[in-house]
Amino acid sequence: MKKIKPTLGWIAAEYSKLNEKLFDGKLGPCKFELSDIGSKKLTDKSDVLGFFGSAKDIFIDESTRKLYVVKILNGKETKCWLNARNFQKLFKPVIHINSNYSAPKSSWRAILVHEMCHYKTIFPGIWPIRHHGKNFHEMAERIYKKSRGRIKVEDTIKARTLGFELDYKIRKTRKKFADKKKSKLKAVFLVRDWGKTELTMTSSDKLVKAIFDLHSVFREKANGDFRGLCSELAVSTDPKIIEKLYSRGYCTDFKVYKYWTLPDDLKNIFRRKSSIFLLEKPDKNKAG
Repeated sequence: MKKIKPTLGWIAAEYSKLNEKLFDGKLGPCKFELSDIGSKKLTDKSDVLGFFGSAKDIFIDESTRKLYVVKILNGKETKCWLNARNFQKLFKPVIHINSNYSAPKSSWRAILVHEMCHYKTIFPGIWPIRHHGKNFHEMAERIYKKSRGRIKVEDTIKARTLGFELDYKIRKTRKKFADKKKSKLKAVFLVRDWGKTELTMTSSDKLVKAIFDLHSVFREKANGDFRGLCSELAVSTDPKIIEKLYSRGYCTDFKVYKYWTLPDDLKNIFRRKSSIFLLEKPDKNKAG
């Protein structure tokens, strides 16, 4: 299937068609922008394929979830509440599309409809408690039925599942960034007494020491009873181990003590000669 990089003209034309077919023409004017998130610097939002927002500073009343803008009237700050009549003028809706990818037209339509659903759930001025909550799911179900099952609106859309292809230059830049990041990471494995292995990925020697100190103190206070405590603590910088974990999504460089619980197929990955055991498994025969 032929892949395209959408232009602003194509997005605007598709928006108009989809608005009539799926939303009964009830969505108002919208601005479109091509985003290059993640082309220069890899962030947590680099793989976001699209998002809906406002061109203005919009505020939310936490008790009612109603939206408002602040205007200066007669020298005083005044709240101007959004409603069906002034929504487009005050909110100034914008749909951003990530231009770092190429994909089939049908995939781009799925992204556009997803953002249009956000537009519909926020109009005429109520911000939902959950971004992909009840209203969004009800809207997604209506779209699915109206499109006769051709368009399924998901909570999150993964680039790989819909055939999105990242530009070669950006892939190269990201690989360089990832390789540099991986070269600094340390994998800290903490085995609990009941057999679960917890993983912390970090480039911070200070955090590794803090984890060691914390569990050393716990052990000292345990008086030989290690139930529920750390039975082993190991750290590894083995490139093969780091690569395996990184490829499975364990790639956050933690600066504070957080961890993942590893699945069974990974929980013993650290048992190599390259791992350094900071705390050995206690000899239960000598405990107490």
